[in-house]
Amino acid sequence: MATPSLEATMTMPLRVIQQVRPSIWMPLVFLALLVIGTYVVSTIRYHLVLRQYRAHPVSPHGQKALGVLPTLPLPYMLPFVGHSLGFLMSAPGAFWKRLGKALPAAAGGACRLMIAGRHDQHVLLTPASMAAVTNNRTLGRHLVSRDVAVYALGVEIRDANHSSLRTDKGRTPEEEIFGEHLLRADRTAELITTFTPELRSVLTNPAFNINGSEETSGSEVAREVSLCEWLWPQVFHASTLTIMGRDLLSMNPTLPADYEAFEEAFAELLWGLPRWLAPRAHRTRDKILASVEGWLASALVATSGEIPDPVKGPAWEPHLGSRVVRAFVRRQLDYGMTPHRMAPSSLGLLLAVNTNTVVATLWILMHLVDRTDQDQTLLPRVRAEVDSVPVAADGTPDVKRLTELPLLQSVYAEVLRLYVDIIILRYLETDLTLPIGHGGDGTPQVQLPKGGVLHVPTWSVHHDPAAWPGVVPPDEFDAERFLVPDEKGEMTFSLGSMPGRWAPYGGGKPMCPGRFFAKQEIFVTVATLLRMYDFEKVGYLDGKGKRTDKFPGVKSRLAGGGTLRPDGDHRVRMERRK
Repeated sequence: MATPSLEATMTMPLRVIQQVRPSIWMPLVFLALLVIGTYVVSTIRYHLVLRQYRAHPVSPHGQKALGVLPTLPLPYMLPFVGHSLGFLMSAPGAFWKRLGKALPAAAGGACRLMIAGRHDQHVLLTPASMAAVTNNRTLGRHLVSRDVAVYALGVEIRDANHSSLRTDKGRTPEEEIFGEHLLRADRTAELITTFTPELRSVLTNPAFNINGSEETSGSEVAREVSLCEWLWPQVFHASTLTIMGRDLLSMNPTLPADYEAFEEAFAELLWGLPRWLAPRAHRTRDKILASVEGWLASALVATSGEIPDPVKGPAWEPHLGSRVVRAFVRRQLDYGMTPHRMAPSSLGLLLAVNTNTVVATLWILMHLVDRTDQDQTLLPRVRAEVDSVPVAADGTPDVKRLTELPLLQSVYAEVLRLYVDIIILRYLETDLTLPIGHGGDGTPQVQLPKGGVLHVPTWSVHHDPAAWPGVVPPDEFDAERFLVPDEKGEMTFSLGSMPGRWAPYGGGKPMCPGRFFAKQEIFVTVATLLRMYDFEKVGYLDGKGKRTDKFPGVKSRLAGGGTLRPDGDHRVRMERRK
């Protein structure tokens, strides 16, 4: 067989390329040129705006002249896609960290991204910007709420539009119901009165002692359990029963598992991924919606369509639960909605009740039980605080006293700071000017044009070293981060003087309406457990249930998905206190 000459060998690739049909390589060349051109044009735009920023540098003390600037548009390579892949595929907090590092100091933590085909996605990363957004009375979230209802919950567009209409009082029907039944102190007290005995009941119910082994210890029984796996369904049960009634749980034994699956799929649905692209997410929502619809239909039959009055009727009844649920159902019936159309908004209530509070409670308990902490006395000190609070005959603690305990408040605030990952979203219905950087009268401002979308991620603010100075870095848990000495030298709870650096419930008028009940529920759950049980750490489990020597990290999920779930568990030995 003849060996090809050197000349033939060198020219072979060129002959192969010449033989390839233009219909194959021309589109590839076009795509390459499109990507290169997009990057060049977006980079030029970036440097032109950056030049304006450098002419008005951000000053922490406001010495420079005031400037009103556009947000800094970051370069990207893929048309329409832009920064979407980095946003959708990052580990918790990773996208915001990269964004913060990519921004020059002159930008003051303000930039503009291309996400989902829109180049008007404005991101603000500093506490000063957070405070300016949450304090602005012209920014609402009713359009955001409408999109969440339609895309994530499956609410029909006509129903979502009707819910966003404002009444004569200038509020949406939803805001009026929440104001009447969630923000009032007497209504919150009713909910806690229902929640506490139910929680105590399920904590002693053998049916919930899952994945545990028992061993006799004198006259008591010590159980070794995986803390999160053991506790989550119990708190979910008590929370759901308190708000939604008993029938929803009794009719749907798989509701806890179905809810967990829906929560995992929530972000995919929120981003509007179609059924063919996210079939599992849509099937998960279909299943839980069918359960909620069946519960609503059964409740209407059981009450003969006469829903107990949410104002003058009982605080709680088994079919539809609390006043807030009954108010929603009655309003929807007046609007002519069927159980099928009512189910998505009821699912939204179920999500609001459980998505953050139950998980935050788990994190608090894991940190309290963790004895590898530098402070070996954390659990005994918190328990001493809890034991000092008076308790009624039915086991309900003095909630006001309980929620004012300084160390427990600090642990609570630190867990929300460390693990809550939400994005404060606002649609810009008018042109808006906001400060950037660290605030101050001379700090430059950004001009946000009408029609854009404003993103303020809590992760970047909650983990900003400039906002959280101290010995313990902001990416680590510090039980005493929110404690300060008073004039007598005693430690008291304080969120600090820097506005906008702590916002786990959002801010402004659209702040989470259930925040007061959520805090009380978390405190009552922790206090009840510490009063009932002694805990001893056995070890850690990773996300696959295997033993590890590392404290559980967080599960990956899309940015802004709420309180991050543990990617692992705590194996503990628990025994009833004498």
